[in-house]
Amino acid sequence: HETHDRHDTHITMGNDASKANAGGLTFVDHIAALAAADRAVEAALAAAMDEELKNWRNVARARLQEAVRAGHEMAPILLKGVEKNTRDALKNMGNLMKTLDGESAETLLTSGMSSAQSGMWETAAMLFRKAAALGNHDGVLIYANRLNDGRGVRKNLAASNVWMRHGAEKGHAGCQYNLGIDAERTGDIKTAIAWYTKAAENGSDKAMVNLGMFYEKGNGVPQDWAQALRWYEAAAALKNPTGIQNAANCHNHGWGTPKDLAAGTAVLRRGAEAGVPIAQARLASCYERGEGVEKSWPEAIRWYTAAAEQGEGVSQFNLGNCYANGWGVASNGSKATYWYNRALRSGVHQALGALLRFGLPMLDDEDLQQLAMTPEAKYAKHLAAAEAGDAEEMDTVAILLLNGEGVKADPEAGLAWLERALQAGSPSAMVTKGN
Repeated sequence: HETHDRHDTHITMGNDASKANAGGLTFVDHIAALAAADRAVEAALAAAMDEELKNWRNVARARLQEAVRAGHEMAPILLKGVEKNTRDALKNMGNLMKTLDGESAETLLTSGMSSAQSGMWETAAMLFRKAAALGNHDGVLIYANRLNDGRGVRKNLAASNVWMRHGAEKGHAGCQYNLGIDAERTGDIKTAIAWYTKAAENGSDKAMVNLGMFYEKGNGVPQDWAQALRWYEAAAALKNPTGIQNAANCHNHGWGTPKDLAAGTAVLRRGAEAGVPIAQARLASCYERGEGVEKSWPEAIRWYTAAAEQGEGVSQFNLGNCYANGWGVASNGSKATYWYNRALRSGVHQALGALLRFGLPMLDDEDLQQLAMTPEAKYAKHLAAAEAGDAEEMDTVAILLLNGEGVKADPEAGLAWLERALQAGSPSAMVTKGN
């Protein structure tokens, strides 16, 4: 948990991206080409909508072929429509394109996100490009990514590079960070640091962490722990998990600042209260061990639970240990089973050994979901099945009502359900009646 993969980002350009523009493509060139492609698509759709134009297919085909060559996102799909003679569909697209005229960049970006979520990648890429052309920074970043990965538009590393640089020069932190990643990958540390610095100054928490690591290791800059801590703390303030951990480590070990476990714990606490799972996990560990705070099992359980419920695997495993051994809580085999199984699904392989050691079962997804349910939810589930006519579920509802589990105890209603279970032929109801 104490290292950061600088390349782990939702936007990365390929290793060849910085070299892809050897032909000298400029942003103005690409914008001009796409504008021409837009005009060609508009002409094709106008031909399809012209009821009096007899050779509309030939006109539309020729113009769409131009648009395909220029890299228009929708042109390949529209060209297929022409070949299949789906004129009505082309008319609908023409009407849709008209509605985009005059839309704000924010509306286009939102529509692009919706299209992407629906798997309509070509439409999404076109909308992202239009938002980008109107100056929307997020649109620039996303469209550059689509050109890089070829999702919804023909892959074009040179064009991706010019769009990314355009966004970076306009001050977009994400584009600047991405150019820093690309420069670092190619070994150009000086350029990487320059872009990371710009991105960090514009609010990129990941760039802040990367700068901190350069100063920590003295890579491309003189080693300076105080500067490293400065950037880690800036990232931590933006809830960056690695920034939080590294800032805490600096305080705990006295790197760039006097050693102070309480200060390290305070960093973790701010992250934990902000909902960062790894900060919650490490704060729980501090309370378990009494590091930087007074030892407190209730607080340890509280924070392990908060992290575990967000999917943090080590915390899930630790909670399993707590419930299996009775550390800070009453021993509870069901809860230990649940958290060990959750940890196993999170990739914590030690959980399998714990299950075997304590003689606890491995659960399938349905059983795990059942264990996760509240008593009230379990009662509601059993009641629904009983009302649907399941005799064994009728007996279960009877027991829950008699014992007041997940529902207010109601012996009269419980006995009524027991009688229904007996009449429906439930074997277990006979045992319940005897009990």
